[in-house]
Amino acid sequence: MRTLAYWAFTANKKGLLNPLVLGRTVGYMPKFMGQFQDLKNDAGSRGVAIKIKDVFPVALDYSVNHVNRHYWFQDIHVAQKVIDGSRGKPDHLHIDIGSRIEGFILALIAARINLVFGEINMPKIAFENTELRFIDLQNMSPEQFAGATSVSCLHVIEHLGLGKYGDAIDALGHFKVFSDFARVLGPGVPLYVSSPTSNEPGVVFNAGRHLDPVEMYQEAEKAGFTVLEKAFVTSAWSLLIDPSDEEMRADPYGCLILTLIKR
Repeated sequence: MRTLAYWAFTANKKGLLNPLVLGRTVGYMPKFMGQFQDLKNDAGSRGVAIKIKDVFPVALDYSVNHVNRHYWFQDIHVAQKVIDGSRGKPDHLHIDIGSRIEGFILALIAARINLVFGEINMPKIAFENTELRFIDLQNMSPEQFAGATSVSCLHVIEHLGLGKYGDAIDALGHFKVFSDFARVLGPGVPLYVSSPTSNEPGVVFNAGRHLDPVEMYQEAEKAGFTVLEKAFVTSAWSLLIDPSDEEMRADPYGCLILTLIKR
């Protein structure tokens, strides 16, 4: 039963319900079985005892590293800004809400940034130089951001109001968050926010939203922020600094990274 459950989980996770992926996996099986026998023969000829715990055919090319371009560019770009802003400032405190732990947060921890990581669903893990704090983007308070010298929220706000992460349903959650941030942050505190964009904006319920990049920075300005920088990850794997509205709106699936400061 354990092996059957493992195979069912793996089949779903690796896309074997897709006929193309399933066909490729079936076509791979002769090679898999031949190499499996070669391994056992090699072990036997060398007097090595091996235990086959489970079988896991790897039909896809895992020798190629697959990188999500949004996270790759945004994590590096914003981490550099936070790290540069903390140099020579031992009291620097960065607060992040919900950004990717394995990328952006890892970079800040490795740089020994004094960090508060806020989440609505708290991770069950400890981080060096990092305080874990419950922060609900739909119900923030100024006290939660006391002492912050910079704040970030990367590839998160597009989910707000769709219920995926336990948040309350709110059709305008991705806009309202800017006025909420303006209410809780002090003047002069830089805020880094990113979100996916599209030339065909809309909701992918309940995973997230593909947003209009111009609407997003305009909503931030309406809420009382000055846009210090617009950075944009393109579908062509490039990072543009302060691109035109036309460039951003033409991209089928980009990522807008805003550097904001409260007026």
